[in-house]
Amino acid sequence: MVFEMLRDILAESLGCDEEEITLRSELRDDLGLSDAELENVMDALSGELGFRYNSDDLERVATVGQLVRLVSSLV
Repeated sequence: MVFEMLRDILAESLGCDEEEITLRSELRDDLGLSDAELENVMDALSGELGFRYNSDDLERVATVGQLVRLVSSLV
């Protein structure tokens, strides 16, 4: 569920196909997300799923899979 929501948000934000986004996709290198864009994605997810996060947690996240694990731990 978290992966699907994240993939939808990323695809819409980046204007790419959902199939291009995998758990192994690098957020910054493969998808080209800036830190600000990553925070916007997290804000969208937190609004949908009702959790709070610390922006410092995002510094340790490099892949979509790591972000899914982080969000799953906060929900």
